[in-house]
Amino acid sequence: MVLTFGGNDAQPIGGDAPVGTDEWRTRYAERVDAVAEALVGGPQVIWIGLPPVTPDNIQVIVPVVNEVLRDAASRWDHIDYLDAEAMFTGPEGGFVEVLSDADGTRTLVRAQDGVHYTPAAGDWLAERVLQFVAAKMDGGSPYPVANDDG
Repeated sequence: MVLTFGGNDAQPIGGDAPVGTDEWRTRYAERVDAVAEALVGGPQVIWIGLPPVTPDNIQVIVPVVNEVLRDAASRWDHIDYLDAEAMFTGPEGGFVEVLSDADGTRTLVRAQDGVHYTPAAGDWLAERVLQFVAAKMDGGSPYPVANDDG
């Protein structure tokens, strides 16, 4: 199972935990753990982290969400973390709209809203997921995951 969500979560949790605070992180982690718990005994899960975004009110949660997801993957045997932030960060760090593909062709990877992927980026991400699954089936992983030693 492949999961990715969190881009619309930049809002108070429970009505009163301000976005990005320690209390917000704790409540968010509880929700991630509830999903993980619900999936115990089910399929192996690849949880895709968030990429950098341009709206500041959403970007503030990106590192927090990614940290929570990495932590969850380190604690739950049925969850692996796939780092989309590393995939969609520019050479000098942070958000970029255009990246070079494997052939050096510059490709628009982010929608005009600064949050969503373009179809080309979705293809890149899907290919990365398929490579990740193939590598896991072969006993390794070419991409950073929280519960992998390499």
